[in-house]
Amino acid sequence: MMQRFRFRLERALQWQIRVCHMEEEKLRACRHAVSETEELVRTLQASSRVIEHEILSRSIITTPDLRALCRHRAKVANRERALMCQKREQTAAVHEQMIKLSSERNRRRLIEKLRERALHEFTIMVEREFEALALESHLAKWASKT
Repeated sequence: MMQRFRFRLERALQWQIRVCHMEEEKLRACRHAVSETEELVRTLQASSRVIEHEILSRSIITTPDLRALCRHRAKVANRERALMCQKREQTAAVHEQMIKLSSERNRRRLIEKLRERALHEFTIMVEREFEALALESHLAKWASKT
């Protein structure tokens, strides 16, 4: 009776597939964080332009208005620098996560190649068994005729 193919490292392969999925999810989360930070920067810049336009479009601009505008610009610049620093850190995290994911994918591919090789060897063994059975059958028929 023929054996079924059984890959000894099947559990390791399934584990590695799960690890890859987890690392892909972490990468998605890192990229999402970068996108959110970029959106915060765009929103900050847009609201700042609106406020500046509102103040500068007045027919009379007072000294307190100019002081408020300068303080606002300073706050916006500080916030923008902080967001850009945050974005650099998040971008570095994306890069690190991409490296980690690549490594995990390489491990998965290695186990998959081992599985393919084992399956190929199993197929060869099965084919040899079939050939041996066919030869035995042929010899049995030939022996029974003589």
